[in-house]
Order: sequence, then C-alpha cells, then structure tokens
Amino acid sequence: MINGQTYDWESVSATIAGKILDGIKEISYDEEQELEAVYGRGNKPIAYGKGKYKASGKMTLLKPEFDMFEKVSLPAGGLAMVKPFPITVTYRNDDQSLKTDVLKDCLVKKIGRAAKQGDKELTVSVEFEILGGVASA
Repeated sequence: MINGQTYDWESVSATIAGKILDGIKEISYDEEQELEAVYGRGNKPIAYGKGKYKASGKMTLLKPEFDMFEKVSLPAGGLAMVKPFPITVTYRNDDQSLKTDVLKDCLVKKIGRAAKQGDKELTVSVEFEILGGVASA
C-alpha cells in the first residue's frame, strides 16, 4: 500500500531576501551541540555538561543564480563586508504539512568556483555559518 507522497527535492524551496532560489542544486545544514559526560564514583557517567552550539550549512547554486545571490547578499567589499541574512527552507507537497526551517543570521565563509571540460552547467558552492541557529516552524 502506498501511504502518500513523501518530501522530495521538488518539494523544497530556499529563499534569500524574499527571492526563491530557482537555480539551487543542493542545500544542507547541520546543528552541533558539544556534550561531555561527567563522571563521579565508578566508570559510568552520572551527568553531562553542555558546551558550545554550532550550526553551519552549504548550498550549491547554478552560476546565474549565484550571480543574483552575490548582487543581493555580497556587497562590493566582498566577504568581509557581508551582513548576516536569513535563509528560509520550506518543504511542501500535497500530502504533507508545510515544514519551514529558518536559518537565522547566516554569514558566508567560503565560496568555491570550478569549471572543467565537459561541464553542462557551471555551479558555485557557498559555505556559511548560521550564527542565530535553526528554527523550525
């Protein structure tokens, strides 16, 4: 029995500065929380301590889409002049409820450009830190 459609790449949209990125090929983002076991008597942890929280992400854009992103998000001074911006990632299809993740206060830390013989499309990879964390709605 088929239980309905699941989220797939067609159901994903990413938005920056109010514009949906039609030329996005991939987006990924991670959250990490430092944890450390605290020991007392014996060899098993009796508690834990938390350290720093970190969130980061990466997206791959077609070159024309990156050119638009660069115009909106990367001022003339380059990476050093970028101000934090949100990225909204939405998962939507007919059989599932709307799922939205807001990547708050993103800052670009690395841009990768490459081209090789035989390429049918040119892409640019953008790595970013998510300073404000990931909020799900």
